[in-house]
Amino acid sequence: MNKHTPGPWEPYQKLTRLKTWTIFDGKDGFQICSLSNSEIDETQDEPNARLIAAAPELLEACKLLLVEKNTPVDQGTMLTFGPAFNAATKAVAKAEGK
Repeated sequence: MNKHTPGPWEPYQKLTRLKTWTIFDGKDGFQICSLSNSEIDETQDEPNARLIAAAPELLEACKLLLVEKNTPVDQGTMLTFGPAFNAATKAVAKAEGK
C-alpha cells in the first residue's frame, strides 16, 4: 500500500473568479488537492481546506493517542478515554485504507 504525502500540508487561497483553495505539501510545494467554490455553501471552502491541510497532523495525533492506550492506566481513565481511543482507531484505519 502506498503512503500519503508526508506533512506538513499548507492551504493557500488563490483569488481568481472561482476563489480556489489549494493544499500544498509544505516541504516540497507539491499540490495535494484543490477546492473551488462549494456548490452547497462557499463559506465552507476555507474550513474544508484547513481540515484537509491538517490531515497529516490529525493522523499522527491519533496514532500517538493509540500508543498511549497501551500504557497502563486505571479503569476510570479507560472509561473516560475509551470513546476517543475507538474514534482514533477508526480514523487511522480509514486513513490507511484498512
